[in-house]
Amino acid sequence: MSVPDEKRAMSKVEILIADDHELVRKGLISILMSSHPEWTVVAEVSNGKHAVERGELLRPNVAILDLSMPDIDGLRVARQLLKSVPGIHIVVLSMHAAAPILRQLKKTGVDAYVVKNEAPRMLVAAVERVLAGEPFFASRSAMRLMDEIELPEYVPAQFILTPKEFEVMRLLVQG
Repeated sequence: MSVPDEKRAMSKVEILIADDHELVRKGLISILMSSHPEWTVVAEVSNGKHAVERGELLRPNVAILDLSMPDIDGLRVARQLLKSVPGIHIVVLSMHAAAPILRQLKKTGVDAYVVKNEAPRMLVAAVERVLAGEPFFASRSAMRLMDEIELPEYVPAQFILTPKEFEVMRLLVQG
């Protein structure tokens, strides 16, 4: 292999997308390919189990994971892929930007976090940044929070309440 071929192979970007909604997966692919047609989506899967299997088999540079997926949640998938696929960059997507979620992401070693409603504007920037070796979180306040938070023990994603959900729960308890 010549030096230019080696350099090209090293700069090749292969992406795994895991989300339980087909429409979301197709939308993410469209967003990524419209900005970087040279990138390749090597797999798209609908659950955490398949994300781990395909990630370990295909060894992509980047895995874009929904936080809440069937079989295995996005945090556990991230944890497994970070152990078994050296150099992989993990971008997590979620509908919520709550502090407990950010705590779990920091502890897990995730590279980026994008709130789904910001994905059309932020996803490409997130992937570009993690490929450059920089963390990316959807806003400056989220990034500041990541630096300040203390890390609790692992809490499964389905048990993490958003501030609004917590308020509803508090009101239910109060009657």
